[in-house]
Amino acid sequence: MEVQYGSLVDRLRTNHAQARSAEKSLTLPVPGFEGISLWVKYTPIDWDELAGMLASADAKTPAEGLEQNLEALGDACDRILVCENGEKRSLADALREQGEEVHGEVKFDQYLVDVLDLKIKDATGEVRAPESRDETVLALFAGAVSPELAVTEHAVRIAAWMQGRNAEANEETLGKN
Repeated sequence: MEVQYGSLVDRLRTNHAQARSAEKSLTLPVPGFEGISLWVKYTPIDWDELAGMLASADAKTPAEGLEQNLEALGDACDRILVCENGEKRSLADALREQGEEVHGEVKFDQYLVDVLDLKIKDATGEVRAPESRDETVLALFAGAVSPELAVTEHAVRIAAWMQGRNAEANEETLGKN
């Protein structure tokens, strides 16, 4: 087959090269934050974590599926972003600008628990600070009517995005920092 340069093949090759070299991230809003909103910037996760997330659809119990989704969100989280007046920026950078000493990016970690004073209600009904990454994710999503469903929605969007189904992942949030 003779390839005509400047042709459809050239445009496809250029498009493919751009797609391979583009930053791959998905940015989704955290439910329950009004005015100043929080977003999570996710980056691709390796196959083992992705397989666990996809298996959550076949989990024997809802609790198993939630646990797999929490793990996947934690693994895929690159950073927490804050959006003020329509401008998204790293929460860590925003805190540094206010004189806080922040090492690296803020993720689903103890620093986020401390900064936002996150709380959860445990199985005994006691309100306390989250003690694990999974609990931190649930505490951050507590502004949703159902934090568990909000976590699942993020996991579904990450899976769709990683499969290249961008419209299902919500095109308007893709790759925006």
